[in-house]
Amino acid sequence: MKQWYVAYTQPKAEAKAKVNLEQQGFNVYLPCLHATRRHARRVTTVIRPFFPNYLFVSIDPRFDRWRSVNGTYGVRHLITQGTQPLPVPEGIVESIQSMEDQAGYISLHPPAFTLGQTLEIREGPMALHVGVFQRMSEKERVVLLIELLGRQVSVKVPYTDVVAA
Repeated sequence: MKQWYVAYTQPKAEAKAKVNLEQQGFNVYLPCLHATRRHARRVTTVIRPFFPNYLFVSIDPRFDRWRSVNGTYGVRHLITQGTQPLPVPEGIVESIQSMEDQAGYISLHPPAFTLGQTLEIREGPMALHVGVFQRMSEKERVVLLIELLGRQVSVKVPYTDVVAA
């Protein structure tokens, strides 16, 4: 039975490793996303691997020549436990694939909140507090204005920890 395994690639060689593994007949999955790159006053969108230096290879170690993965151009080695390849737990790769958009890229866009919208914090140390959305912050965080100890306090929480109240 074929399972997913993880191959550790050379730096910035994920696509090269994918092509070379596919030429050998392996089923390969390289999850990618659109990322924003800022350089010299320019902002561009580039395609980047979701897991830099890693890709998934579907093999059956009993029948496939899995050791040839280690000798593939662009691959450093297959992740192993002792002398045997270490399988990815069932459902993980499928879960990542379910996050892809129609173009095949993983979409990590934060939800669109409106100024003044009431949000409830569901996770973390501020869980169950209700706040008013102020703005998006760096590193995928939202800035909320909450009532704490009798006064309005501004807090930053990950956007994944809040829901519309």
